Amino acid sequence: MDKTIKRILGIDYGSKRVGIAISDELQLTAQPLTLLKRLNDNDIISEIKKIMSLYNIEKIIVGFPVLLDGSHSKQTKTTKNFISRVRKSIDLPVKKWEERLSTIEAGKILSSVSKNKKKENIDIVSAQIILQSFLDKIRKNQK
Repeated sequence: MDKTIKRILGIDYGSKRVGIAISDELQLTAQPLTLLKRLNDNDIISEIKKIMSLYNIEKIIVGFPVLLDGSHSKQTKTTKNFISRVRKSIDLPVKKWEERLSTIEAGKILSSVSKNKKKENIDIVSAQIILQSFLDKIRKNQK
């Protein structure tokens, strides 16, 4: 039995940029990893595969955007299609994780940085928030 501790990858999927975060090996904390410019999904999936091979990933968490009232937007449908493509391309569990307010929370965290730096980092911080909320829920359920 493989006792190697593995990491979890968090993704904030956007129309222009994709934020990537990664858990530590104990799966306690999420750290921002990188920002990918989204030209097409094939390029993003290829980058995810590279990250998987570098960091011993066991699971992928993708932020799933829903509106405050629980309804779906155009971005929800786009994200759903992306998740489907990832599941077909990558042989790992891929979970949707509701990301209501993650971008707003990321904006608050980055409130003291310049507008350009904020725009540059908001998707990575959103990915970190999405992944951290998933990790916190796992830990809470294990108690």
